[in-house]
Amino acid sequence: MVLGGQLIGAGDYVFVGVIILLNGGFYLVLGNILRLAYAKFFKSTLV
Repeated sequence: MVLGGQLIGAGDYVFVGVIILLNGGFYLVLGNILRLAYAKFFKSTLV
């Protein structure tokens, strides 16, 4: 019971860690896309 609980606990931490990494990568990519979009938009409006 204790060993199973420890394994499940470790699995939960790994699962949460993977979700956080995926979300972090998603926000980084989304931020870069938005930054490029804003750069193109402002460049086109300035020209």
